[in-house]
Amino acid sequence: MSAKLDRHSGWILCRNLQTIPVPDVDVLESWAEHGRIRPDDYLVNPSLETCFQAKEIKELEKIFRNARMRHLHFISRLLSPWQWEW
Repeated sequence: MSAKLDRHSGWILCRNLQTIPVPDVDVLESWAEHGRIRPDDYLVNPSLETCFQAKEIKELEKIFRNARMRHLHFISRLLSPWQWEW
């Protein structure tokens, strides 16, 4: 299942029994890009009466996928055998 962000309503980030209001969707996307929102965090939209895991939201899923690719690229560079010193 995939959800789309509603640009005109507020979201609440839920993690470990804490709730953090998100000022707007742009902040939500920025927090995801900077790793402040994790794919398994829950996002609640009171005005729409919905709750999703962050990874289920289409725009955020793209951000998480790109971040994962950057991490894998970085790790692969660290583990490349031809760069090892013997």
